Amino acid sequence: MTLKLDLEDRNAVDLGAYYERVAGDTAKVLWRRKWLIAAFLALLPSLAFLALVLMGPRYTAEAMIELAFNRKGAAPEAKAQETVATVDASVLVDSAARLLRSRPIAAAAAMRLGLDKDPQYTRNPPLLQALAYARSVLGLPEADSTPLDRATNEILRRVSATAQPRSYVISIAATAHSPEDATALVNAVALAYLKVRMAQEIAAAAGEMKQASEVYGAHHPRYQLAEMKLQGLEADLNALDGGPKGGAKVVAGVSFIAGDVVIGPSGPQIVVVLAGALAIGLAFGIWVALYARSRKRRAGALVRKSGLHDRSQVGTWEATAHHVARP
Repeated sequence: MTLKLDLEDRNAVDLGAYYERVAGDTAKVLWRRKWLIAAFLALLPSLAFLALVLMGPRYTAEAMIELAFNRKGAAPEAKAQETVATVDASVLVDSAARLLRSRPIAAAAAMRLGLDKDPQYTRNPPLLQALAYARSVLGLPEADSTPLDRATNEILRRVSATAQPRSYVISIAATAHSPEDATALVNAVALAYLKVRMAQEIAAAAGEMKQASEVYGAHHPRYQLAEMKLQGLEADLNALDGGPKGGAKVVAGVSFIAGDVVIGPSGPQIVVVLAGALAIGLAFGIWVALYARSRKRRAGALVRKSGLHDRSQVGTWEATAHHVARP
C-alpha cells in the first residue's frame, strides 16, 4: 500500500514537471516569434481604425411621446371607455410602440422627408445586390422594389421605438450619419404617428358633431362645442405639417417632446472596437506562432523517420551483399 502511494506521488511530480516544461517551451517559442505576434498586434488594430474612419461617426436623436388615457373635456361615454382602457394601459402603450415601428409610419416619414430620392436610403445593401445579381444570372424571377420601399426598409433599420417600463412613455430613437438628419428622421416618424392619431380624433369629432346635429340641431350649444372641437383638431393637424417647433406640446391627446440636435456622436464605440481588435490580433498571433512550431516539429519528425527508414534499408543491403560475397 505504501509503495502504491509512492508511485502516485512520483507520477504527480512527473506530471507537474511535464507541464512546467511545456509551459517553458511555449514561452520560448512565443519569445522567438515575438515580432510575428507584434505584427498581428499592429495589423488588426490598424485595419479596425481604418474601418472606423470609413464608417464615420453615427448620431442618435430621441423624441418622446407620453400617452394619456384620462383627458379633461371628454364626453361621459368617452370617459367610461377610457376608464375601461386604463385597465390594459400597458397593452395600449405596446400597441402604440408597434405602430411607431410599422411600415406605414416609416413610409409616411420617408415621403415627408423625400428620402425616396436620397441614394443613401434607396440603395440596397451589398449583400442584397450580390444576391439579386446571382438570381438574374440564373434567370430566376425577382420582385422589383421601388425607391420608397427601399427607403422604408432603411428607416426601419435606423429607427426604434421602446415603451418605458411602468410608464406611458414611448422613446423614439433614430440614428444617422449627421445630427441634423437624425433629428429630422426621429421627428418625422413621431409626426407621422401623431397625424394618424389626429385623423382618428378628427373622425371621432366629426361623428360627434353629426350626432349632435341630428339630435339637437345646428344651433344647440352641444353642436357648437363639437364644431369648435373639430376646428381645433384640424388646426392642430395643419400645424403638424409645419414640423415641430420645439419644446413639449399636447397633440391628439398625447404629450410630445420633439427631438433636438445632438452634438456628440453615439457610435461606434472606438475604445471597444480597438480593444477587441487588439485582443483578436494577440490571440491570432499566438495561434500562428504555435501552429508554425507544430508544423516544424511534424516536418522534423517525418524527416527523422525517413532517415531511419533509409538507414535500415542501407543496413539490410550491406548485410545481404556481405552474405552473397562470403565464400
